[in-house]
Amino acid sequence: MNTLAKQTIWLLSFLVCASSGYGDQNPALRYGVISGRIVLTEAIPALPPLVPEGAHVKDGAVCAAEGIPNERLVWSGDTAGVHNVFIYVYKLRRELIHPDLTEPTSKPATLSIRGCRYRPHALCVRTGQHLELTNKDSVSHNPNSYSLRNQGLGSLVTPNSTTSVRHQMREFFPFVMQCDYHPWMSAHILVLDHPYMTVSNSDGKFEIPKLPYGTHELRVWHELKGYILRKDIILNTQSLDLGKIPFQLTLDDKAALGIEQTNDSNH
Repeated sequence: MNTLAKQTIWLLSFLVCASSGYGDQNPALRYGVISGRIVLTEAIPALPPLVPEGAHVKDGAVCAAEGIPNERLVWSGDTAGVHNVFIYVYKLRRELIHPDLTEPTSKPATLSIRGCRYRPHALCVRTGQHLELTNKDSVSHNPNSYSLRNQGLGSLVTPNSTTSVRHQMREFFPFVMQCDYHPWMSAHILVLDHPYMTVSNSDGKFEIPKLPYGTHELRVWHELKGYILRKDIILNTQSLDLGKIPFQLTLDDKAALGIEQTNDSNH
């Protein structure tokens, strides 16, 4: 067999293999879901409110009408699941994003102020997506955000009005939004240039769907502790359950929450 014939046979064999589905072995062409649950490792007492009902504070008729809970740590008393924990993939190339999720939704992310309290307390936003902030109170607020890579939001929001901002740069971790008028107000916002981010629900559960197969750096972050977890995960199945991720409080964490330490005479 001459050289030309051998080259022809090799080329035909390559084309047959390529058309027979070898391309499906590319991890980027397959997608799965990761899930898990953030769980407190010990029982702790309920936290006192940040602003008790009827307290004498600025704009108390609005801000103290119902009292404002301490949302720095929110958990389920029944299951110990921790709410408002950010779970996200640190980086992902645009070409690997699932076709359904390539572009950010045209629907804005929404943050509202009601009763001198941001709702929700933790929010995920994609770059290029509008973030709308609506003041539903009868008093003014002065929101101020402290992001590392985007222009901060620092403008007066009058009663029953809405302002909007669009973040163009991804952040490395969530940033805080506060209010210059009411210092107890806070929310945390994560901005990424891909959709693979979420916040744990009231039972501590989370799910990130349509994630491409492969190795990903997963980050788990909470405002009280910072990073709870930073590790590489390998997704090579349609469903990967990470199980329970422990949320362990240190003595400093408890002190920050105002939880009194008790001395155990047996130790």
